[in-house]
Amino acid sequence: MRTLVFLSGAVLLAAGTGALAGSTAPRTVSGTVDQSEWAEPGQLTVDLDSGVYSVTPGVWASGERKGQPRGKALSGTVQPAQLMKLNALAETASANGLVDTQCAATDRSERPGIVVSNGGEQTIALTLDGERETAHPDLECWTAAATELHRGMQALVDAERTRQP
Repeated sequence: MRTLVFLSGAVLLAAGTGALAGSTAPRTVSGTVDQSEWAEPGQLTVDLDSGVYSVTPGVWASGERKGQPRGKALSGTVQPAQLMKLNALAETASANGLVDTQCAATDRSERPGIVVSNGGEQTIALTLDGERETAHPDLECWTAAATELHRGMQALVDAERTRQP
């Protein structure tokens, strides 16, 4: 399976098209990054074909810096190796879903565990082959693949910050 996913990512990068031959449907992933209990999260959007991305920083929620951006906006094109990783994570998340449907169908008070985050709501929106899927608002109802995709998104932002002056 790893080889298949890698080859899929390589073909996507080489061809610059959607996963389906001749597909022109946008392939994107977007969601929150830079979670913090002291500020609103930032927002990342990545075109999974071209690698073009943008990061809008969150704003401070309290203190003297309230309402001010937490950093500078970033934009550019993701490095090919990083884009292949993100594509592989997105394909895995698409295949496995972003939402644990059994968890989502269970009343929150009846779930075996609840994930509490001081960093605000985390989000993912994945659009592949014309289909859009979003993660559940409760982290305990995210699939493992959704969690890995979100980690990959944050890793991409961290890597791009080290590349930009």
